[in-house]
Amino acid sequence: MNLSTLGAAHGAAAVAALVFGFVVLADRKGTSTHRALGAAYVAAMIATNLTALGVYRLTGQCGPFHVLALISLVPLSQKVALDQFENRDIGEIHRPTDEVRDGSPQIRRQ
Repeated sequence: MNLSTLGAAHGAAAVAALVFGFVVLADRKGTSTHRALGAAYVAAMIATNLTALGVYRLTGQCGPFHVLALISLVPLSQKVALDQFENRDIGEIHRPTDEVRDGSPQIRRQ
């Protein structure tokens, strides 16, 4: 099987997204490792979707997977935009199970 460079990049990005996604889900939430792996997952998903838009070898035209790649890029781009404009100086919602007594989120100042 002859695999193009774009196809190889697409496959590598997809495998990386699967691995990062699994590790992020298995890791403890809120740690610096969790955040770094989450960022790697988002980057791998963006790379997967962008390379998917250039892969036409199977049918020679746009197909349903190209549409799914475009749909998937919308929430990914929103996540990146929110991370870029998030103001962490104001405080962030933090809900550890040992600090919440009445069910309301606690605001932790950094």
